[in-house]
Amino acid sequence: MTDRTTRRRLLALGGTALATTLAGCGGGGGDGGSDGGDGGGDGDNGGDATPTPTPTPTPVEPDQEIIVGPGGSLVFDPAEVTVSTDATVQWTWESDFHTVTVESQPEGENWNGTGEETHDEGYTHVHTFSTAGTYEYFCQPHRGQGMVGTLTVE
Repeated sequence: MTDRTTRRRLLALGGTALATTLAGCGGGGGDGGSDGGDGGGDGDNGGDATPTPTPTPTPVEPDQEIIVGPGGSLVFDPAEVTVSTDATVQWTWESDFHTVTVESQPEGENWNGTGEETHDEGYTHVHTFSTAGTYEYFCQPHRGQGMVGTLTVE
């Protein structure tokens, strides 16, 4: 028997095993009762019903948007923002390799920003701020170039 023949037989056996496994995953199994019936009488065995679609959450319209790296620049625009409590702020990346890293925040708040993981153009970060105070943040790779921001929640 050649190596080619052996490979073909192994592939055929693997395909058969896969098909058998997948066949066992389909179908509608009934209600788990011991009588082997579908437990109903109304013709609905529970396995063939169309699943109810999960609604897609409606995106929250931010109260304030901050652009990250507009036009490839190393800034947050605007760099200083004031919002009311329970305001939703969205950072939108317009260039690559940036973070929104939290430097300081009021006691009791749990905003994590994006940490130190960089993100690229098209990425967004959204947070609703419920604690009044000053939040300071920066871009990890570009802090030395002055890419810092301040958010004041009143």
